[in-house]
Amino acid sequence: MFFRETEKTSIRFYGHPGIKANVKAICQVENGPVYELSLHGQASYMAYRLNIHEVDFGDVHFDKSSTRTLTLTNVGSVPLDFHFLNLNDLNPPQQYAKLSIEPESGLCSPLTSTVLTIKFLPNIPERFEKIIYLQIAHFQPDEIHVIGTGMFSRLDIDLPRYIIENSIEEKFMEEIKDKTQENNRQHELDTLVVQSYVHKSNESHPQFLESTEQSNLSQPQQQQSVRSSNISLSTSTTSLSKRSLSSKSMPVLPDYLVDFEYIILGTVRQQTVHIKNPTNNNITFNIDRFAYKNTGFSFDCDRIKSLPPGETITITITFDPRGANLGLGPIECRVPIEVR
Repeated sequence: MFFRETEKTSIRFYGHPGIKANVKAICQVENGPVYELSLHGQASYMAYRLNIHEVDFGDVHFDKSSTRTLTLTNVGSVPLDFHFLNLNDLNPPQQYAKLSIEPESGLCSPLTSTVLTIKFLPNIPERFEKIIYLQIAHFQPDEIHVIGTGMFSRLDIDLPRYIIENSIEEKFMEEIKDKTQENNRQHELDTLVVQSYVHKSNESHPQFLESTEQSNLSQPQQQQSVRSSNISLSTSTTSLSKRSLSSKSMPVLPDYLVDFEYIILGTVRQQTVHIKNPTNNNITFNIDRFAYKNTGFSFDCDRIKSLPPGETITITITFDPRGANLGLGPIECRVPIEVR
């Protein structure tokens, strides 16, 4: 070698499963000293474990996000790189539901675990199902099945629905009456109404879904209320075309109708209504007492807290026209029920 010249030397280690090598390399410099270089090497297999291959979010309120985790464990002594293959296909433009993964790629050190976080925002009440692929080192990609259902808080009330002629609700009823069993029609109708609300909100305000997602990420514990149903109290079937609801942005489900028919002035009549929680979550709701103040109508209970799933309560509605100084003629009142 010439003065100040550098020579690069490659050292290779061919590992065989389960071996560990410790050797000393001797470098003899002509007319100079001897240099010793200690070499250590160990061969190990590459292996890992995923704790789950199916991520089930269950029922998630359509405008709230939910988070699940899966754990990648490196059980070998060799670092494992990983990354998700189909991230670009997770959130196509035509899909309302949104998935996000953190981290999307990385390195799992030997004998350690890496927690992968998957966040799901339904944005619309419908079932969601997707397969995502996780590539780990040189192994065949792992399939991870992600499922969930966007839902909304609703009540089942044993009253007929009041469907306004030529309304969107009437159109939905026509669509489902021949396709859905009678006991499921109310649920299907409510679902179509909420889906229509989300579609229209997105068309009118393209940033609607984005702002909803950001509000859920920044305030995950904030409780949001949804005006999910209304009871229309009426002594006639006159069209209730005026919808005097608050301007608060929320889906409004089709009305229910309680008809006391003809009542002799000076008498009092009562009707009982059964309200069931058909969801898998506790439901708190209140009946707007200001909406029926001085109308002759009254409820024996106007607020229910944490009604368990599948439970039914009975509420008595009283109509006392004389006590409210009402005159002759049809009386109608629209009473919203706000579900939280």
